[in-house]
Amino acid sequence: MNTIKYYRERNNMTQEELAEKLGLTQRMISYYENGKKIPSGKTLLRFKKLFNVTADELLSNYTLETPKRLDKQT
Repeated sequence: MNTIKYYRERNNMTQEELAEKLGLTQRMISYYENGKKIPSGKTLLRFKKLFNVTADELLSNYTLETPKRLDKQT
């Protein structure tokens, strides 16, 4: 499980509630939780402060989604 999602759920928040607290959109929270985007340094600091954790803890299990490779057929 993505650690951002883990800490959000641990704090009984919806994506919408977390987005509001951080000044982000629900879609951006979803991108972070699904590994489609990495939070900027500024956003990471907001997460750290809100969840009272280190950046290492937040990113410990964070992986970007690997795009599917499209093989050209000839």
